[in-house]
Amino acid sequence: MTFTSRRLPALPALCDSASLRETFLPALPALPALLAVLLAACPVGETTPPPPQGEMADAVDMIARGDFPAAEALLQQLLREHLADPAQAHHYLGVCAEQREDWASAEDHYREALRRQPGLFESRHNLGNVLHYEGRDDDALAVLTELTQAFPEEAEGFLALGIQQDGMGDHEGALASLRKAAELDAAPLPEPVEESMGGSAGFAALFEAAAILGGLGRSDEEIALMQEAVARSSAAPVAAVGLARALLRAGRKDEAETALRDCLATHAGDATAGFVLGGLLVEAGRCDEAVPLLQGALPVFLAADPGAGAVSKIREGLAVCGAAGPP
Repeated sequence: MTFTSRRLPALPALCDSASLRETFLPALPALPALLAVLLAACPVGETTPPPPQGEMADAVDMIARGDFPAAEALLQQLLREHLADPAQAHHYLGVCAEQREDWASAEDHYREALRRQPGLFESRHNLGNVLHYEGRDDDALAVLTELTQAFPEEAEGFLALGIQQDGMGDHEGALASLRKAAELDAAPLPEPVEESMGGSAGFAALFEAAAILGGLGRSDEEIALMQEAVARSSAAPVAAVGLARALLRAGRKDEAETALRDCLATHAGDATAGFVLGGLLVEAGRCDEAVPLLQGALPVFLAADPGAGAVSKIREGLAVCGAAGPP
């Protein structure tokens, strides 16, 4: 499994999270809707610290803006002058250390935050990720297992555990954890759906579990999970395209075409759905239908990344059909 996007930009809350795997839709471009699904929501409970105030809030704002050196300097000052809650300060210092990939320092800060406030969900969650990046997967697994035991109602913990288990080759254990996450966070995504995806551990778990099942050749189960993702997200393009690709891998081309057309009926002009459907139509020799879709998708993909593989695939499809696109 790919952990490239597992470490996320620091958010203005005591949260870190796991994202949808970057390789789930390998032929698609690096569009935010596909690669930046973040789980920004923190569990609420007696162990969740109050919102940062004063200069601590300033440090969190710096983190949100990506000014990690300034945030780190301010947090260190607040600790020296005893002007901040030590657990919060060490947590955010851990976030800053993660951004510069200083895993050892991040581990130290998260452990200090937990020493001072053992019930911090977010620090324990992040600690598990850091241990993974340090190459200590057994320790990461232990920390994340403890997290789910301490917070059995929090979907984010089971999502993180499932990702770790899958990375260690325990696919069945991963599927059990991810299904638990999907059960705990089973609500449909509220509008605006594209934004609310970032707060749904259950939605992310469906994608992660579907990717595992696809890799294991269990197509029917993969398709069922992607159908659930479509239902939860009001047929959002990222889910509809995921379903279509699962159907294509299973050889169910007619159903894949229907899923993509349904997506475009409610999300007219979506470049990703247009690209995948256009490619399917080119393969079927239906160039009159394929060319407008590919020509419509190409400018979006060019703007996102001119060197992306999808750009060359679109150009190849247009060439097969004897059509042209933008230079």
